[in-house]
Amino acid sequence: MENVKHGDTISRYTKVDGNVVHKHHVTRNNPTKSAYEMDWYFDFENVNHDELLELASRDLVIKHRPQFKSAPADTLEGWGNKTFSVREFLDRERRNTLSPEEKVRNAVAKMSPEQKAKLIAELSA
Repeated sequence: MENVKHGDTISRYTKVDGNVVHKHHVTRNNPTKSAYEMDWYFDFENVNHDELLELASRDLVIKHRPQFKSAPADTLEGWGNKTFSVREFLDRERRNTLSPEEKVRNAVAKMSPEQKAKLIAELSA
């Protein structure tokens, strides 16, 4: 765990390896008034699908509540029975949280075999 100085740029990312999720993040500690760069690992071994969805939905409620709290009165009716797209939420968040390696993997996955071969040749030179 390292202390992060004001103005430091820290790469935040999430990596999934089997049932373990690695979160590299920065979190502030109020008593010390300092921010710390940390690696937390979440082991999902023996967590069934329903439990995983229940857990994931808790975070989604927490993230969406501020939007409701600040919504104009004339829009409140639409919040009473609302369906959120988790895919859209993930896509929006991932734009900012992918590690450089994940960004490269995603880009390479979209390439044709010819483009991949050309890139490998360029990198091997």
